[in-house]
Order: sequence, then structure tokens, then C-alpha cells
Amino acid sequence: SYNQSFDASWNIPINKIPQTDWMSASLKYKSTYEWQRGTKVDEVTETGGILQNQSNWQGDIKFNFETLYNKSPFLKKVNDRFKKQNNNTLRRNQTRKEPARKPSKPRSVNKTFKLTGDTVINFEHKFKTRRVIVSAKNADTNQEVTLKVKHKDLNSISFRSQDSVKLNITITQMEPLDDVKWYKNTQAAARVLMMLRNANFTYRESNVTYLPSYKLNSGDFFGQNNSGSSLSPGLGFAFGFEGGEEFTQKAIDNGWVIIDSTMTTPAVYSHTKDFNYSAMLEPLPGLKISLNGSWKRNQKESHQFMDDDLAINRSGSFQMTTIALGSSFGSGKSKNQFRSRAFSQLIRNRDIIYRRILQQYQGGTYPTRGFMVDYPSLAGMKYDPELGGSRINSSDVLVPSFISAYMNGYSASDMSLSPFPSIWKALPNWKVQYDGLLQLFPKLAEHFKSLSLSHGYTCTYNVGNYASYTNFVQNDQGLGFILDVSNDCPVPSSEYSITNITLTESFSPLVGVNVTLLNGISVKTEYKNSRSIALNMTAAQITETLSKDLTVGTGYKVANFNTLLGLPDRTGPKEKNVNHDLNMKLDVTYKNQTALFRMIEDEYSLANNGNTAVNVNFSADYQFSRLLNFKFYWQKQINKPLTSNSYPSVDTQFGLALNFSLTR
Repeated sequence: SYNQSFDASWNIPINKIPQTDWMSASLKYKSTYEWQRGTKVDEVTETGGILQNQSNWQGDIKFNFETLYNKSPFLKKVNDRFKKQNNNTLRRNQTRKEPARKPSKPRSVNKTFKLTGDTVINFEHKFKTRRVIVSAKNADTNQEVTLKVKHKDLNSISFRSQDSVKLNITITQMEPLDDVKWYKNTQAAARVLMMLRNANFTYRESNVTYLPSYKLNSGDFFGQNNSGSSLSPGLGFAFGFEGGEEFTQKAIDNGWVIIDSTMTTPAVYSHTKDFNYSAMLEPLPGLKISLNGSWKRNQKESHQFMDDDLAINRSGSFQMTTIALGSSFGSGKSKNQFRSRAFSQLIRNRDIIYRRILQQYQGGTYPTRGFMVDYPSLAGMKYDPELGGSRINSSDVLVPSFISAYMNGYSASDMSLSPFPSIWKALPNWKVQYDGLLQLFPKLAEHFKSLSLSHGYTCTYNVGNYASYTNFVQNDQGLGFILDVSNDCPVPSSEYSITNITLTESFSPLVGVNVTLLNGISVKTEYKNSRSIALNMTAAQITETLSKDLTVGTGYKVANFNTLLGLPDRTGPKEKNVNHDLNMKLDVTYKNQTALFRMIEDEYSLANNGNTAVNVNFSADYQFSRLLNFKFYWQKQINKPLTSNSYPSVDTQFGLALNFSLTR
């Protein structure tokens, strides 16, 4: 056997250039190459060896927009101001009260100068600002005199006069620019426009080629055999730059593989594309919005290269983040027969998509290759929908109808009919955290040590498993057909058979509030809403699972609980970092779950299963020493089914756990 690996990485030096030092980028490549000797059955028969390679590409680029903004002196001042305000708020919350800063009164200084012709006078005012108003009056006539004033620095000015005159000079300090209303509003607007703080993008691509029946041996030079006119399998394959169906055909043309109909082990090609991105938005101090998106497609190809008549079988999976807010809260209730706007839209979309597919095939012709060779009377002839048309409940119709009905940004009349949306359709999910209420309403700090609001949203579209039709063939216009065995006629179809797709959405939480009171008691409230929608093409139905959770919890920490028990305070070196606090926590959760069946052909919905549950969890945790921990817990769950398929139940658990560690 022979094994080889190759790694290369490059940190692109764009961050070394002053104009682009707010960006960083890197590129990584890794490849592996493996050859395994085959088995020789006898003097004539051998199975051949195995060739396998893998290549992995990864590109990363990061943008620190805060560094970009700070290249502008004005924007840097805005960022510094809001950071300082946020730090001051945190400091005030910790110290509870702080005297409010009184606005400074404008100061002024007056001085009389006796000027002679063409002399320069320096006047030091010590106001530490250039925002000053300079006025000059003739000391004898009290008339205004115009002077050309030059600011030497923050504390002094200079001026000159062409005539000999006695002047009264008054310098008045202007209101600080940071206290001027229009300037403060401009800074606030600029801070909102600078809400995008950073962004990251990562793209990965992986390719694997597995080729059996390789009849040549491996050499010493990068695993190459040079017995022929060229290296085999070649440096391109050894370093991962070659592979797939093209390389297999190259190996067949060069006679590197054994072609024998008794050998049925196929060549296998795997391809993975993975794109991820994230961004951080901060429209206001304390308000942080984290965005995350992903797009991933895996595909595996099985190639029976020893038989030209066998097509390549393709299978795989697909997943991407998306947004489905348009259908999030319209699932219906029992009093209206669980009527759903999105499901009704899917029924309407089905007719639109079906007509679009029929229109694509109008005027087209039947293929002339593949299984159509056995149908010479139809091969190359004009397509006849009477012989066999597209099925209205096929995945070609239902999947686009589902995407348009349940996901944002798709119209059934003009959307792509592919079940795999492009990489640019991967919409972001988000998480929102806001802890600036104490800054907006300072009086709240008299009651709360901390107060934060949270919200999270995740939604993924998933094609769990798809496979290509073994008899799929395309005509000259690129339109696909498969053989319908029920009526022995070619029918329009895409390449892949998709049995089910899933849309999973979760508001985790929809609304969350976390509070810590001044006495140390913490309180949290969360309302979560989630659903899972599975479209099954075989049964032409949707299974929709809905879940709603409301959690109210509280916690309290008893500091130095060991002293309340009358135990000595351990202050030895081994106990120095041990916390002897008693932590108590109580959570009560009410959960409502419902499972619905929605029949597409019959256009009706029914509840299949569901239950309501109340969970109560209490725990008390105490670290007795560096090695010994006590934990008491009590849990109770009450389940009440919504249908007659199951019975109500109550489950109670409690106990005491002792954890003794010998590794600390």
C-alpha cells in the first residue's frame, strides 16, 4: 500500500496594506492519496488494486468594519463616545448612584492690548478648545473691530493689526460640541449607520474519488508508476487535482483498469460544497444582533464503469438556512379544522407549477438514447402528453409548491423549479440580545442589578435523501424523461427522486427576559415556538409538528453557605479557589405539542397526536470542598394527551447526588 498527504495554507497579506488592514483572508488546501494492492486469484485472474484520493479546499475572509470606520476621525470619535457611555453605564449600575454631570457654564476672559502697526499679539486663554468666540472693540470709541485670528493650539490664539490702536479683546468659550443637540443627533445617526461591526465568510469544497480494479503497481516517486509513456495515475491525481468521472475515463483509455463484467464494484465519487457566513450588528449600544447562514450540498455518484450501458447513480442530501416568517403563525386551531394559509397556498401553487412544467415540454421531442432505444416509434418524435404527462403529485411539482408556500422570497409563477435553491438563497438566522434598558431608564437600576431581553430564530430547509432515476435520460433540449413502468411510456421528470423534505423552524426564544434583582434573586421568562413540517411525496401529505413552551424560572445564591451551617471557613491553599455558595434553581415549564396530518389530494387536515405537559424542576447545588459536591433535585412532569391514543401520566423523580472527585 502507499499513503500520501499534502497540506498547504496561505494567509493572504491584504491586512498588511493600510487601506485594507480591516480585512483578513486565508486559503487552505489538503489532499490525500492512497493505493492498495489488489488480490491475485490465479495466474490469469486478479482483482486489481484500489486508488483513492481526496481534496479539500477552504477559503476564509473576515471583515472588521469597526477598524474601517475608525479610519475616519469623526466616526472614530462616535465609536469612542458610545463605548465610553456604555462603560459609564455599567459602572453606574455597579455603584448604584453617581452624581449627574452638570453642564459647564460658558467661560470668558477679557484683556486690553495696545497695538502698534503690523504687530502680532499672542493671547493665552487656557480653555483647552478651539471652540471660542473672539470679539474686539476699540477701547476709545467702543466700536467693533474686525480681526484675523489664528488658533495656535487649544489654549491660545494670535492676531495682528495694521494700525496703532487700543483694543479690548474678549474670548468666550462656546458650548462643547458634544453637548450641541444637532451634533449629538448626527453622531447617533452615524452610530446607527455603522451597525455592521464584523462579517465572516467561509467556503469549503471536498472531492473524493474511489476507483477499484486498478491493475498497475505504485512506484516510489509520489506513488507513481512510470512503466508506460506517462506517469500513472499522474501527479494531478496524487495531489487531488484530478478525479471523478473524467479521471475514470482517462484510466480506461490508458488501460490502467481491469474491464471485466464479473467485477461489479463501482467507482465512487463524493462531492461536498459547504458555505457559511456570519455577521454582527450593533445598531445601539447594548443591542447585539448575530446573523448566521449556511448552505450545504452532499452528492455521491456510483459509476459502473465496466458497463457502458449502465448510467451513473447519484444520491445525496441538501440543507440550507432560510426564513419562513410568512407562514410561522398560521397553522390554525381545532375550531377552524386546523386550516392553514400556507397549506392552502401550496394547493394553489401546485396547479401553477404543474402548468409551468407542461408548458416547458410543449413542442419538445422524446430522447433518442438511453431506454428510448427500445421505443423506436417514439424516439426523436414530438412529445405527446396524452401518452404520459407529468404527475401533479410528483416531487417535481410538490417541492417547488412547498418552497413557495412556506418559505419567504419565492413566487410560484417565476421561481426556479429546482429542489436545491442556489447558494445565494441561503437566508440568515439570527439571535438578538439587548441589555441597554438600564441605560435608557436609569431608575430601573434602583431595583435591578441586570436586565436583558433575548430573541432567537432558526429555520432550515432540508432534503434528507435524494437519488437519481436509473433510467433517466434527457432530450436535445435538456428536458428529462423517465420510463413509467405502470403504462410502459416515457413521462417527463427531473433527474432525482425525492421522497421527503423537511422545514424546521424555531423561535428560541420568541421572547426572553432575564432579570437579576439587587438582593441576588434571578428571574427568567421564556416563550418558545417551534414547528417541523415534513412533505412526503409518496403519500402526498404533510406532517406538521407544533410546539409551544412557556418557562418561568428563578434562582438564588446563598453566599458562603458553609458559615450558615457553622462550618469553618476553609482558607487553605487547596481551598483558595473553591466557591462554597449554595445555588438553588426552580423552573416551571408549560408545553403544548400538536401533530397534524395535511392531505394534499383531499385538501383537509386532522390532528394525529398531541399533548400538554407541565414540568417542574428544582435543584440545589453545594460545593462542600474541593473534592466533594452535593446536589439535590426534584422533578415532576404531568402529561395530558389531546387525543384518545394515550393516557394521562404523572412522573416524579427526586434524589441526592454526591460527586467525589479524585482528579482535582
